[in-house]
Amino acid sequence: MEREGESGGVVSGFPERVLLAVDGSEDAEFAARVAADLCRRSGAELHLIHAWQYVHSPHLQAYIRSELRRWGQEILEAQAKSIEAAGAGVTKVHLVMGRAAEAILNVSEEVGADLVVMGGRGTNPIERLLLGSVSEEVVHHAGRPVLIVRGRRWPPKRVVVGDDGSEPAREAARAGMLLARLLGAEELLLRAHPGPPLPVRDRDSEAARELDEALRRDEESLRRRAEELGALLGLRPRFVLVEKEPAAAILDAVGEEAALVAVGSRGLGAVRRAALGSVSTKVLRAAPCPVLVCPGRVRREVAGPQGSPAETSSR
Repeated sequence: MEREGESGGVVSGFPERVLLAVDGSEDAEFAARVAADLCRRSGAELHLIHAWQYVHSPHLQAYIRSELRRWGQEILEAQAKSIEAAGAGVTKVHLVMGRAAEAILNVSEEVGADLVVMGGRGTNPIERLLLGSVSEEVVHHAGRPVLIVRGRRWPPKRVVVGDDGSEPAREAARAGMLLARLLGAEELLLRAHPGPPLPVRDRDSEAARELDEALRRDEESLRRRAEELGALLGLRPRFVLVEKEPAAAILDAVGEEAALVAVGSRGLGAVRRAALGSVSTKVLRAAPCPVLVCPGRVRREVAGPQGSPAETSSR
């Protein structure tokens, strides 16, 4: 699909529909700035969603429900006006009563969103470890890329893609490189090869030869991945292979500059979702910058009860 972005040039391959989750927080405000910039540059549709959850009370039930709904509508309207003032359009706003994560997942399916954008808690390491149940639930259940925004620096100067040769990593690389091209950022394709649990003392030993051969295979595989992406997207991404634990290598590559990280996630199954030690989860919780998490070519499982239908309004 090709569309015209802000410069009138054609933007090819970027998501056609972006869903932005808003809740009135400072993190959501920054996520809105990012989503607006991406849609302004690419010409993608932008949908907004706010979910409100009814608080049961023995008194004034109708009043409480009405006030929560009114507050949610005000948050949506204020965010839409702010985005439009920044030069981006808002296609529709969606107000849903129900759990936030389920609402975001369900509306992303309904509108056919190609990308979900959310604010990520925290400007310090402790807050980032407490990423937030909503963000993490969406990331681990969505069958589409999710961009968790934090760090307050945008646009990034560098896009770091973590690659492990898998299909989710391929999707992350494609999406990350498209973002880099759209934003005029440097591209870095990184693969980390964890070293042996014990140091290899004799470099002429069979163990050393096996390690060298594994590194050679990884480097050749990474070179082919970079060439494939370059041919597909018209880029010449820089690539590097390092001997290090993968999450640590990705975080080191971020450095001090404004950056964005893209990683693949295989965490759609129940067992995988429980494995919070995965590379994508470690990066998501520790990175000081926006993180794009991409699944492979799969759709999500049913999130659960949908709650009330979304109230939508076009802009």
